[in-house]
Amino acid sequence: MPSIVFLAAVAMCGAGLVLSYVYPQYFAGFGNENFQTEFFILLLPFLFFGIRKSIVGVLCGIMLIPSAYMVFFGPSHQRWLILAGLAVLGLVTLWRWGFRWAALIIGFSGLNAGLYAGALSRNLLDSIYTRIELTTNALAMWGSSPFFGKGLGSFNVEYPNFQEAHFSLFPWIGTTFDKDMMYFVGAAHNEFAQILAEYGLAGFILACVFAWFLVGKPRDRLDWAAYGCLYFVGLISLVEFPLQNPHTGLIAAVSAGLVASGRKTISFEWPRLPVLATASCAALFIGYVAVNSWRAYSHFSYTQTLLSSNTLEAVKRNFDAYRAFTWPRHIRHQLGLTVATGLVKMEDRLEIEPKAADQVHAIARKAGGRATAIEVSRVEYLIHSGRGEERFDEIEESLAWLKQNASHHNATWIMEAKWALLTRNPDRLVYAYAKAQSMPNKLPGYMDHIETMIA
Repeated sequence: MPSIVFLAAVAMCGAGLVLSYVYPQYFAGFGNENFQTEFFILLLPFLFFGIRKSIVGVLCGIMLIPSAYMVFFGPSHQRWLILAGLAVLGLVTLWRWGFRWAALIIGFSGLNAGLYAGALSRNLLDSIYTRIELTTNALAMWGSSPFFGKGLGSFNVEYPNFQEAHFSLFPWIGTTFDKDMMYFVGAAHNEFAQILAEYGLAGFILACVFAWFLVGKPRDRLDWAAYGCLYFVGLISLVEFPLQNPHTGLIAAVSAGLVASGRKTISFEWPRLPVLATASCAALFIGYVAVNSWRAYSHFSYTQTLLSSNTLEAVKRNFDAYRAFTWPRHIRHQLGLTVATGLVKMEDRLEIEPKAADQVHAIARKAGGRATAIEVSRVEYLIHSGRGEERFDEIEESLAWLKQNASHHNATWIMEAKWALLTRNPDRLVYAYAKAQSMPNKLPGYMDHIETMIA
C-alpha cells in the first residue's frame, strides 16, 4: 500500500507541473497562485518520505525537486509560512534535545535575517493585513453567537454584517474589498476562526476531539508522510481554507484516513441488501455531483480570470456554469457580480430584461446574503437602467444598509452620490461626495464621472 500512495503523489505532482507549464495564466486550473501552491505543499511530505532504493523511491526523489521549486520559488507568499513552519519544527527539536540557548539564538537570528532581507514586502504586508481583517471579523461573528455559531454554511451570508468590526481594533489597516467591489470574501481565510463562527464553541470542541483521536504514534514512512501533510494543513489553515477546496480537502482527508488506518474501530453488522442498496444510491449520487461539478467548474474557472480582459466571455462562462450545476454557492454569488460588471463595462453590447436582471439578483442575494458587492452592483444597475423611480424604496433600503455596514467602502458613497444627483438632493450629494473623497481608494473613473455630472 505505501508504494501505491507514494506513486499516486508522484503522478499528481507530475500532472500539476505539466498543467502549470501549459496553463500558467490559469495557475494549472486551480484558480490562483495560492491554491496552486497549496496542492504541491501537501504532497511534498509524501515525496520526501517516499524516497528509498526502489523505482518508486527514485521517482519520488526526482519529482521532489521541481515540486519544491514550485513551492519555494513560485508566485505565492505561502513559502514563508512553510519555511516558518519547518523552522519551528527544527527549533522545537533543538529545545527538546536540550540545546535551548542554540534554539533561541538561531530563532531570533533567523527572524532578524528574514526581516532584514525584506521578507515582509509590501505585497506580503497587504496579504497579512487582509488575514487580520478577515479573522477579526470572523471572530466578531462568533462573538455574536458563541456557543452554537451561526450555522452550517452561514459564513458568506452573515459576514457582511460584521465586515467592518476590525476597525475598532485595527483602524489603520483599512479594508480589502474597497479596492475591487467585484470580489467577495468567500471564506474567513482561517479555518479555525470559521469553525468558531459557523459551529460555535460546541462545534470547535467536537472538531478538536475528532482531531485528537486521529493522533497516534507513527508506525512507518507512510504515517510520517501523512502527519507531515496534516501539519502543513494546519499551518495553511491559519491563512487560507484548504479544507474547503476540493483538491487540498481530498489530500487532507486521505492523510487523516492513513493515520487512522488500523486504529481501534467500532464495527457493526448490517443486513447485506440494505447496505448494497444504500451504497449504490450513494455512488450514483456522488457520480451525479462529480460529473455536474466538473462541467460547472470547467466553465467557472475562467469567469474571474476573464472578467477584466474579456467581460462578455466571462458572463457567458458564468451562465454556462450556473446552468451546468446550480448547487455551488459561489457560482450563484458570482453570477450577480459578473452580470453587473458586464452591464457597466459593455452597456452598448450587453442587454438584459428587467425581469431577468431581478432573477439574477435574487439568485446572488440568496447565495451571498447582503454582500457589499451585490448591493452596490444592484444599486448601480437600477440607476443606470433608468429603473430608479420604479425601485425607489429598494434603492433607499440598500443604500441605508451600505452606509451602516460598509461605510469604509468608497463605492458606498459613490452610489449615494449618484442617487443624490438623480433625485436632485444637493445636501445629500455634498455629504456623499465629501465622504467618497475622504476614502483611501478614490476609484478615479467614478469620481471623475460624478464631478462631471455636478458641473
